[in-house]
Amino acid sequence: MNIVITKLFIKEISLLGIVIFFANTNCLKAKRSLFDTSSQSGFANALLLSQQISAGNRVVATPTFSNPSGHYSTSLRITISSTTGSSIYFTRDGSEPSASSTLYTSSIHISSLAGRTLKAIALKTGFTKSAVATAEYSYSVLKSGQTTSYATGDDGATQLGVARSYTDNGDGTVTDSAMDLVWQKCSRGQNNDAICSGAATTANWAEAGAYCTGLIFASKIWRLPSRLELETLPDYGISNPVINGTVFPATVASSYWSSTTDAIIPANAWLVSFTVGIVNTNLQSSGANVRCVSGEAKASSSFTDTGDGTVKDKSTGLVWQKCSNGQNNDSTCSGTASSFSWTLALSNCNGLSLAGRAWRLPSVKELKSIVDLTRTTAPTIDTSIFPNTNSNYWSSSTNHSSPTLAWSVNFDTAAMVSFAKVGSNLYRCVSEP
Repeated sequence: MNIVITKLFIKEISLLGIVIFFANTNCLKAKRSLFDTSSQSGFANALLLSQQISAGNRVVATPTFSNPSGHYSTSLRITISSTTGSSIYFTRDGSEPSASSTLYTSSIHISSLAGRTLKAIALKTGFTKSAVATAEYSYSVLKSGQTTSYATGDDGATQLGVARSYTDNGDGTVTDSAMDLVWQKCSRGQNNDAICSGAATTANWAEAGAYCTGLIFASKIWRLPSRLELETLPDYGISNPVINGTVFPATVASSYWSSTTDAIIPANAWLVSFTVGIVNTNLQSSGANVRCVSGEAKASSSFTDTGDGTVKDKSTGLVWQKCSNGQNNDSTCSGTASSFSWTLALSNCNGLSLAGRAWRLPSVKELKSIVDLTRTTAPTIDTSIFPNTNSNYWSSSTNHSSPTLAWSVNFDTAAMVSFAKVGSNLYRCVSEP
């Protein structure tokens, strides 16, 4: 086999530090016009081919994440890195990323990734694109705020969840670093000063939404918070109002609007009462207080039936008892759920033997995390995952203003109310990730 290399071609290519061998005489003849180095165009074509050959051997490094897949119970931000000078694109819905996907420019808070599948790819001119990197994260719900224990194994005893962390930015806004949200410090109508002086003014639901979207200050884009976001503010270790009064001074001990409508009764919308922490609905034409929020909306829970009588929430990492107490541990949770007092519900969960796990009664924050607010009929829960669910379920959290009461969630309506601990309610136990 003959190897033919023109002297002129060697001279030009050596300037680039590149040597190209042609092992086939017929190939050389076929490409003669391409490698006619007697002209500038011939050399340019040769350079282009050499770059393409070189690129075929240079691959952008697969993106890496600052934190590996897994469960986290402390606030953190995920960074993505790859070859210097490359552009990283990502998706959070499990789809394959490409140059048309979201360009990575800054770290991403874990609360925006929990329950989602993060995929990233890196691109760089003259290089072959990287392989796709994938990660999945779960993030604990917030602590309820309860620190007093009223019974063995209750919320005050365990105090599980992500710690709250607020920063007054000094410009009329408060940053919640645990949830990566920025809140309006003062309520609608109050003066934007250190103590939120003046009187808060109420609005109907439509007016509340318009007020927030039209709000201009602190260089933020504002909106009325969803029910899930508004529910992060109540601190169930205090009352009247149930909110951190240092960072949110002069908060009215009354109801505040969320942007979430009642899927069962569309004329209503959800509110959170900062008197004691009740979550319920009211007519959108009614008046309530307003506090706006800025930041990326968070995803709802995402469940997987593990097939052993338990359900995994990919967002929070929590593992739930699939069937209610008293029901048969089968695919449809057949049978009738049994009601018990709050104390017995605590004790029974602590003594539950299922799937080799340690169990407990969930906090009110955890229990609310499995509510499905998109359901247009009762029960307000994913019945393909939690079949045969109905009525009120105990949480392990006590009503701070009335310690003889404990918080529960009504899965017929999705409301949160409290009942006398000596009364009877259903319950579903939970286990750590």
